[in-house]
Amino acid sequence: PLCTAVFISISSIDLFHPIQWISDSFNDWYTSYVIFCILLMSVVILIISIFNVEFYAVVPSIPCSRLALLGKIIHPRQVIHSVVHAIMGMLVAWCAAVMTKGKFQFLALPCTASESLDGAVQHMCLNEYHLFLLLSGAFMGYNYSLLYLVNNMNYLPFPVIQQYKYLRFRRSLPLLVKHSCVESLYLVRNVCVAKLHPLDTLTGLLDLSLLYHTWLCGIFLLITWHIAWLLFKIYATEAHHFPVQPTFAEETDQCLPKILNSNPPLLIKFLALQDLMLLSQYSPVQRQEVFSLSQPGGHPHNWTAISKECLNLLSDLTQKLIMQQEAAATNGRVKQPSTGELGRSLSSSGTFL
Repeated sequence: PLCTAVFISISSIDLFHPIQWISDSFNDWYTSYVIFCILLMSVVILIISIFNVEFYAVVPSIPCSRLALLGKIIHPRQVIHSVVHAIMGMLVAWCAAVMTKGKFQFLALPCTASESLDGAVQHMCLNEYHLFLLLSGAFMGYNYSLLYLVNNMNYLPFPVIQQYKYLRFRRSLPLLVKHSCVESLYLVRNVCVAKLHPLDTLTGLLDLSLLYHTWLCGIFLLITWHIAWLLFKIYATEAHHFPVQPTFAEETDQCLPKILNSNPPLLIKFLALQDLMLLSQYSPVQRQEVFSLSQPGGHPHNWTAISKECLNLLSDLTQKLIMQQEAAATNGRVKQPSTGELGRSLSSSGTFL
């Protein structure tokens, strides 16, 4: 609702009559079509949030070549993502056009045809300005989906320094607004143009009112979608406490050693690793639980389970680095010798001397 109120106020700005402008803006906020647009926008944000939940990743996916990137773009899952976002973008643009009013409000407008023998006849003609906004919204929605894939926007980075959710949101909001304004201006420049009269002429396309409202529509779309993603990212990467030892038998599956040694969703496992990092730095009480011995028997089961998984993760990382180095060597790059190979070569040189 706040973004909608700001959009209505800015879209009908009139600096020469500020009192009338403010009064009209307040009156528009409570109209039936604005309330309907807010409800429709809520449904759109809900659908976008569902796709955010379904498409998030805790490990960034970086294609090795342009062919691999093209394969990701035409993947059926990504095609569905793009089509849905294009439709949602068109719905947002429709809401923006309806709330803007004036020549953008309706898709069809009455027009007069004077070719009839009986005189002027009323017809319904296509409103090109409204259609232009709809096509712009579809293009911006598709472009958002494309950049969502190419720029790894679905990647959830875990913050090293923990902050309150409100502080994280307040810090990111100015950058989000600035990014949305610049990106919307870029999209307006590249938007597909409907080849209809009079928009098929350079004069028609240089209509400042059309460009301004298209830019505002893009800002409205991008800000609402980026805010939905930002809130999901903040809440999903918030630090979660996992007990080291269960208080009750039913909580065994929720303990830190059990989660680290099982195969939960990657987000849960990364949250557990984040909790382990915070535990090792700021929680001496939980560190005592990690090194505690079982009774009876005196075995460090917690430490054994946690250290085993950490060593496995380090081993997997080492193997990935070795594979990456070998892949780089096959592409014509010089493969750096390992420490063992360098030591053996030096020893053999010393023996030869």
